[in-house]
Amino acid sequence: MKRIKNIEEYLKIIKKFYDTEGCGGIDKIYYRGQSDSNYKLIPSLIHRLDGYTEDDENYIAFESKIVNEAKLEYPNMFADNNQIDELALMQHYGLPTRLMDVTESPLIALYFACIGNKKCDGEVFIFNSGINASIFSSYEEKRMKKENKIAFVKAKIFSERQRAQQGLFMWFPDKKLRGIEKNPTKNPFISKILNVPADKKGKLLSELKMIGISSKSIFPDNIDICCKDMLKDIVKDAYSC
Repeated sequence: MKRIKNIEEYLKIIKKFYDTEGCGGIDKIYYRGQSDSNYKLIPSLIHRLDGYTEDDENYIAFESKIVNEAKLEYPNMFADNNQIDELALMQHYGLPTRLMDVTESPLIALYFACIGNKKCDGEVFIFNSGINASIFSSYEEKRMKKENKIAFVKAKIFSERQRAQQGLFMWFPDKKLRGIEKNPTKNPFISKILNVPADKKGKLLSELKMIGISSKSIFPDNIDICCKDMLKDIVKDAYSC
């Protein structure tokens, strides 16, 4: 597995895959960053229940209960949306769903691979949509469900955070709720997995910040996070040589 040491090296690798868009059955390239290489590729719904059950019916019932309770408690928030947009909005507010966040930006993915879990290697996943996994909009929900395969889906933009993160989702049908193996041979919509060494995370985050990728740009609607980032800059400026 290729180990990433700096932004320049990373972008050279990304460009090779980016250049395949529109060729050989590949429509678009998407990315996901995870800060611990031990993390599985699973939707948040399964992450919350991992270790409690391995019964798919329990996952489905748990999801149904979350959706129903959310609508009862916050009808104005979740009204007038199709199911995919409902799930996307719930995911935004921290409720577990059958969706998994991905992004159109390789830099955003690298940020999430570096932030947190400082002692663990991270990973960036490069996905391809097209012949191996279809891409839908949330308005094509019926067609996506009829296909009944793992797919990428774009939902409504509900927040500046979602827009800033260039976010969309991987959708897991009932039969795939337990997630997918991190194996490009078994799952050909995984183009490549890149390793982010723990000892390079700090350097990579600094390089990302230099080109405008930081918590302030990724979480523009979260004042707490933005203020913490601002304070770090003030301290750094005050005590740097």
